[in-house]
Amino acid sequence: MIANPSDQPTSQPTTEGVGKDFFFVHANYKQVKLFCDDVLYIQGLKDYVKIFTDTQSKAILTRHNLKGMEAILPPGRFIRVHNSFIVNANKITAFQKNHVFIRQNTIPIGEKFATRFKTGYGIGQ
Repeated sequence: MIANPSDQPTSQPTTEGVGKDFFFVHANYKQVKLFCDDVLYIQGLKDYVKIFTDTQSKAILTRHNLKGMEAILPPGRFIRVHNSFIVNANKITAFQKNHVFIRQNTIPIGEKFATRFKTGYGIGQ
């Protein structure tokens, strides 16, 4: 019998549920369901990402890269602002030329992402 590829364990975030306002990531030896509205921002750490949420006091650490996470997140809701950060546009409380503020957290805006941030967030040049 040939195994169904969807039965194989995966280390990639699954796109199942995207469009339904949630996605799954593998963390702590299980698939964790995250609602897009709960995600504040995602920080890349080489081969891992930390996902900071409203609902959990500690960040969720998962073995993915930012590019993989960026691919499964809804593009209008999440914006890549730096080589190491993706932010939830709905959670931005303030911004300056080079920084985004989400609650008490200051997140840098990288030079190569500044235009994309302004466009994605609906800010005129």
